[in-house]
Amino acid sequence: MTFTANVCALLSEWITFLLGAVPLRSRFTFVELLCGCLMSQEGWVTQAISVIGREKHWTTYYKILERGSFKTQALASQLLRLVRGLFPFDVIMGILDDTLLPCQSTTAPGVAIRHEHSRKVNRPRFINAQCWVTFAAVVPRGVVPIRSRLVPRTGNTNKLFIGLALVRAILPIAPGMRLLIDSWFMRARLVLPLLARGVRIIGQARRDTALFLPPEPKPNRRGPKRRYGQKLRADNVATLPATEHDLRLYGKDMRVRLRSVIAVARFLKGTTIRAVWYEFFDAGKQSWSQPRLLLATETGLLPTRILYFYSLRWGIEPLFDILKRWWGAANLWQHFLACAVHLLLQEGAKQSGVRVNGGGSS
Repeated sequence: MTFTANVCALLSEWITFLLGAVPLRSRFTFVELLCGCLMSQEGWVTQAISVIGREKHWTTYYKILERGSFKTQALASQLLRLVRGLFPFDVIMGILDDTLLPCQSTTAPGVAIRHEHSRKVNRPRFINAQCWVTFAAVVPRGVVPIRSRLVPRTGNTNKLFIGLALVRAILPIAPGMRLLIDSWFMRARLVLPLLARGVRIIGQARRDTALFLPPEPKPNRRGPKRRYGQKLRADNVATLPATEHDLRLYGKDMRVRLRSVIAVARFLKGTTIRAVWYEFFDAGKQSWSQPRLLLATETGLLPTRILYFYSLRWGIEPLFDILKRWWGAANLWQHFLACAVHLLLQEGAKQSGVRVNGGGSS
């Protein structure tokens, strides 16, 4: 079988599997839009319709998207089942992160003045943007986006609430999964409910996070048992035994210095965790970087494995770049006029039998 025939066979098998989450009456239109988005340049709906040479009226495609002819959560769950079937890992590793989409419009859904925490050069600290929270699954050569949700402009539905809902929805498919999060999501409101559901957490935390050694047993002491022992301050951490390793992280060989200890986290209501402080060696400056702190709820993991697992979280950053630059997410709700003009061109071309290419709409 040739390479082209093999790719077509795999795509046909995967799309057929995804159709199990789509209602029967919407499957034909769904396949048309999906194949059109695969062939178009940026994944715009109008581009997808132009590529496939639609046979139905454009309102048919509008209804399936705008009126929710199928449930996106069911489709996301089916996609995760497909990933599990292709990559049968013992433990599914997921990533939870958020990204900002700068917008010129002030009336688009979810647009507000938001804090830009990436600290990029020549960019203000606060920008007019949308905030999207994404859950992705780790695969051998990258990550696969499973589902994204828009953070609303008002209300109590913040990023932590949305992240908890995204993970909770896929837990029946991936029980006991390992979740990789950054320091913003390392909060008790997110971590504790997930721990109660058997999720394993590895995430970065602030260096000044209140950590304590496990309390020493004192059988003759009256009253309730102590939850915390000696507090781990910077001087205590500096006295911990350090080990140096050469690891393959973030696509390159890096020399790291690790310190690790079993501790109790106060912000997690006394949960026992493994704390890992790591530093990278800069060969150019011949110095070590500032220590960073990782917390893992799996106390039996080696510090090197914890650092390696957390490094896999970086795969979601190139994914965000692809979503914004190549799949057109950065231009959402920016081309209403272009969309209207392109639809008029399509209607005229439909009458004359000419195909119209280009244009775009969300």
